[in-house]
Amino acid sequence: MKPDHKYKHVIKEYSWRASKYDTSHCRKFLNASQTIGVEVLNPRRGEKILDAGCGTGEILSAISKTIGKKGELVGIDLCEDMLDIAKKKLSNCSEAALIADNLENISYPDDYFNAVICVNVMHYFHDLSLVLKEFRRILKTEGRLILVGFCTDYFFFSLIERIWRIFIPSHIQAYRLKELSQEAKKSGFKIAASRRFKIGWFWRSMLLELKKE
Repeated sequence: MKPDHKYKHVIKEYSWRASKYDTSHCRKFLNASQTIGVEVLNPRRGEKILDAGCGTGEILSAISKTIGKKGELVGIDLCEDMLDIAKKKLSNCSEAALIADNLENISYPDDYFNAVICVNVMHYFHDLSLVLKEFRRILKTEGRLILVGFCTDYFFFSLIERIWRIFIPSHIQAYRLKELSQEAKKSGFKIAASRRFKIGWFWRSMLLELKKE
């Protein structure tokens, strides 16, 4: 992994959380947001797909059968402890590659992937614009980018998110749907679909489906 001091808090947090991540109290929220992301992604047989911030590999595992042996799955995450768990889940999936790295400089060539999915990771980015441009670089023309993350359009959740910024060192910033849409457009994406949604009484999230023109 390329050393990157600014993400040390993310690595520390998820190294500590890794062993209990799949059974945490947030599992309902994680399952719901991942399921929504995969449904919109609609993976197709033979595609090359990147899960950006793949964690313990739940999304990769869910789509591994769909893409088939001629497809390719890649998971990138900062935390090697999370990736160790993902490797066990994907031990029978020869099409999957798991890489410990950050998303600001992805070690894949231009126009490589058919789709990128990024779920509940954006609030950790120090430079959202840089990451979006990197996603665009590695996507083929007409490639799809699915973004799912916290939404601060809701006043209560916006207040909670400000508190997180103070007390959770890894948490950089969540966004309003309009803010994220504007950043996506600046980075050269076309918005195919967007919406806000709720999970339970607390979680407030949003989804963007983007296309590379």
